[in-house]
Amino acid sequence: MDLLKDTGLVPGDAAPLRTALPNPHREHLPGGLPFRPSGETELASSATFPDWLGHPQPDVPPVWIADNRGTIQFGAAMAEPITIPISNFELNIAYTHPVLNLWLDRAVIVQKMFDVFERWKLNVDDVEGITTGKTSEQGVKFKIPTQGIGFFFGAASCKFTKEAATWAGADETLDVLMALDVLVKQAGVELGKRATSLALHLQPKTLSFRELLRPFLPPSFAALENSTAEAMAYVVRWKERRITLDGSAAIANGVFVHLERDFEPTVSFEEMKTTIFKDEAAMLKLLNVEQVAA
Repeated sequence: MDLLKDTGLVPGDAAPLRTALPNPHREHLPGGLPFRPSGETELASSATFPDWLGHPQPDVPPVWIADNRGTIQFGAAMAEPITIPISNFELNIAYTHPVLNLWLDRAVIVQKMFDVFERWKLNVDDVEGITTGKTSEQGVKFKIPTQGIGFFFGAASCKFTKEAATWAGADETLDVLMALDVLVKQAGVELGKRATSLALHLQPKTLSFRELLRPFLPPSFAALENSTAEAMAYVVRWKERRITLDGSAAIANGVFVHLERDFEPTVSFEEMKTTIFKDEAAMLKLLNVEQVAA
């Protein structure tokens, strides 16, 4: 720690200073980027700081902080408060083999599904027969306006959608999937692989969306131009998972987070819910944001 004393660096917390202080180790910041102002404190991510600066907590990105004693300190970045004004969930389930009766003769199935959904005040105008497009695209669509839920079934697959999805209402949302029992027991459907999609639009309270996305920009890309990148988007794909980060096209100064994951037929819906919840929590943590009340 002698080196820290020699450079005037002191570990700990203190009140922020309104006046910016120069960083004596600016060359060690990721990509050689300078401080960015954030309210009364200047912060900069130090995920790639040299080991001689110590070993900060892995859960919280360390930062340089200018305090009111004229000292640059080594501390922890506060999570950016956000709201999530738009959150849409989608579940697609393929059948292990097509059931053409669902395309040709589905009156009994439609009636039984209507009975299942009736508890949510469904009426006949909320049921629509889809008769255009390819055979795999035709079927019946139910809308449950009070829940922001849609359910479609056809001869080869079914799809469930939920607008304004929240974890607090996840269990009630899963109740709607009782409709799958009708397909299995009445139509002889064998449910196959499931593909899930959770699309979130994050609204930061104080920062620009670019500041939340910029830390993920590879230094080699950032170095292609002397000016600061104005827009960034990232797509990472694994065998059964995909993550997309981008600016939101739906809200001003928003971050778009798209989490997609595939599941085997043997995975229960409860297990799927737990996995997707962990995926979202891990991504918000990676972005260093924290959801607050709107």
